[in-house]
Amino acid sequence: MRENEVVLKCQLNKLNENVLSERDKDENRMIDDETRKNNLVLINELQASQKKVFFCHIRSSVGRQVD
Repeated sequence: MRENEVVLKCQLNKLNENVLSERDKDENRMIDDETRKNNLVLINELQASQKKVFFCHIRSSVGRQVD
């Protein structure tokens, strides 16, 4: 009987370790997903800024050509 208790406790500990490990993996996945979303926002903002700079440069070049 004692052996069975020890075996069950070991199995329970292993199960708890697996549950904690999966929970950590899930948390890491959520963090990774949030990071990806933030990166996409930053990329979109950077592209918009680049377009503004490009068009300002074009306008100033055209303005110099007209003068």
